[in-house]
Amino acid sequence: MESLLKEAEDSFGNIFHHMSADGPVSSIKILVEGDIITFDTNAIISGAIERMPNIFYIRDTPLSLVNPEIAYFTHNAIKNDLADLNKCPSLLNSRHECMSFDNNTTNINTTAAEEFFTKKGVCQDFAHIFIACAQFFKYSGALRKWLLPSKRHRW
Repeated sequence: MESLLKEAEDSFGNIFHHMSADGPVSSIKILVEGDIITFDTNAIISGAIERMPNIFYIRDTPLSLVNPEIAYFTHNAIKNDLADLNKCPSLLNSRHECMSFDNNTTNINTTAAEEFFTKKGVCQDFAHIFIACAQFFKYSGALRKWLLPSKRHRW
């Protein structure tokens, strides 16, 4: 059986590989190895090439709409931050102080408003609320999805 592995780049500039195989396949095993190098940027990314216009990240989505409660929370979380660079860390800290992690309260269709009302959720819920807060003061935000062996992970 012939197979083909191709390298490509998505619209965000990320390199990925895709494989196709000729003929039926009864099983496949993929082994990935490598190093991940990270460093603390204090929540500031500079010098990155952004390929998508900001409008893609500041538009409303059904899952991250700002309601009055989220707007009030956002205003109070950042009211003492004169510098824009302090607003995101303040939001993250405030959100973590008022919410608790709970695997059994939400699903992939739960909105930021519903999540904020219950004060419980998982990573994607924390992300929905943060995106809604960021959009309240016109910062861009996006939800990233990663597939893990046993479940989806979003932040």
